[in-house]
Amino acid sequence: MPLSALPSPEATLTLLRAALAATQDAVLITEAEPIDLPGPRIVFVNEGFTRMTGWEPAEVIGLTPRLLQTPETDRGELDRIRAALKAWQPVRAELLNKTRDGTPIWVELEIAPLADATGYYTHWVAVQRDITARRAREREAAETAVRLQQLTDELVLANRIAHLGTWRWTVATRALEWSAEVFRMFGVTPGTFVPTLETALELVHPDDREQTVRRLDAIAAGHGPVEFDFRTLGHDGVTRHCHSEGSRVLDAAGNTISIAGFCQDVSGRREAEALLLQTEKLNSIGQLTGGLAHDFNNLLTVISLNLEIASDMLGDGHPALEMLVPAQKAANSGAQLTSSLLSFARRKPMHPRPADVNQLVSEVRSLATRTIGERHMLALELQPDLPRCMLDRAQFESAMLNLLVNSRDAMHGGGTIILRTETVELSVERAKKLTDVAPGRYVMVAVIDTGAGIPASLQVKVFEPFFTTKKVGKGTGLGLSMVMGFARQSGGQIELDSEVGRGTTVRLYFPALPAS
Repeated sequence: MPLSALPSPEATLTLLRAALAATQDAVLITEAEPIDLPGPRIVFVNEGFTRMTGWEPAEVIGLTPRLLQTPETDRGELDRIRAALKAWQPVRAELLNKTRDGTPIWVELEIAPLADATGYYTHWVAVQRDITARRAREREAAETAVRLQQLTDELVLANRIAHLGTWRWTVATRALEWSAEVFRMFGVTPGTFVPTLETALELVHPDDREQTVRRLDAIAAGHGPVEFDFRTLGHDGVTRHCHSEGSRVLDAAGNTISIAGFCQDVSGRREAEALLLQTEKLNSIGQLTGGLAHDFNNLLTVISLNLEIASDMLGDGHPALEMLVPAQKAANSGAQLTSSLLSFARRKPMHPRPADVNQLVSEVRSLATRTIGERHMLALELQPDLPRCMLDRAQFESAMLNLLVNSRDAMHGGGTIILRTETVELSVERAKKLTDVAPGRYVMVAVIDTGAGIPASLQVKVFEPFFTTKKVGKGTGLGLSMVMGFARQSGGQIELDSEVGRGTTVRLYFPALPAS
């Protein structure tokens, strides 16, 4: 452009005034000083300032920009601006200001010094842009992000509580993705294990792998959703029961992108179902056993009475008397057998009295010393100040002797059997696991040995009548069933912990009487 075509200073000033009037931003110019109170005075504002704040130029000329501040304006940000101005440096900030009617307004503020021809700073120019809407969107986005994170945390917690995880197998990349809970179900950790279809199947129980592959193939073929159960054998050595459901994920053209679903650890449910089944089984056996034992006891009563009458009728010295002796012994043995069966079925008459359990255990130790032999020692670990319980003394002694004989027979090389007592508080969850007992305060009596132990596969059977792990002729299989019947009839329960090669602990729980 030729120099002669340049606008005149008057035209340039007119153009600048028009530009300042048209801009949506607020422009104000202040004197350069003072920086501190009362602050530099305003010498110019544009129409954008009036539109943004509601202040007319005549109302603010001669005042300071502090009239725009509110008690909520960030004092730290104001101090930062003041420090920049004192150093004659430009500064940018975001501040909460207010309009003429007191409405809060967020502004993006840029301040720069203005110098004259000699380089001396004479004024400050400030440009303010209304960012209230943007800040509102940012605040809403931040609140949404926080809420989303809260929901995510709640979902993760819910999945952890429910032992529920998600999985996805992408067809194109053959990549397998697991949530954190699925890693736990497979007994592995994300940092040390990379899940693929092949590595995952290696952690599935061998007996369940073929069925699992068939179910996954059915999902991939579109027969979904498909449910299936399987067991995992994780690197942590724990076997878990899992339930899973999956289905295809399709693209817009109907092609399979991936197969995805959820997986839930149902080990607790399976254990509860097995425990319930075992409890129902024992209850059914108890009802059957009790009925048979009661009828058999009536028959034995008739036999015993007739043997006594026959003995009286034959008189002393009659040769047939010798034949009645083994018959009476057999009848007595049958009576003891029915007594054990009735105890298991919880139909044996009891005579409970308030009892000092520590005293009873000490007396049992004295009674059992000769029975268990010299190679076995009995050690007492008794909690002092033990609450009293309502117990049938004779049946308690019989139950404890049964347990001590079992421990002796399991410790072929001899050793120490521990008799322990303590007060325990059964929680709701613990009481449910024991079954047939209410939560509360109990006295626990434990018989602990270091014998051969009982295999896990047999532990669910040891309380059934006539089941025994001893050799033929070494036991009737009624000892533990009788002890169980006594404990349950006393309002308590029995618990067995055993490990092959390490020994067995049998615990009896009896309701504690309130302190008098």
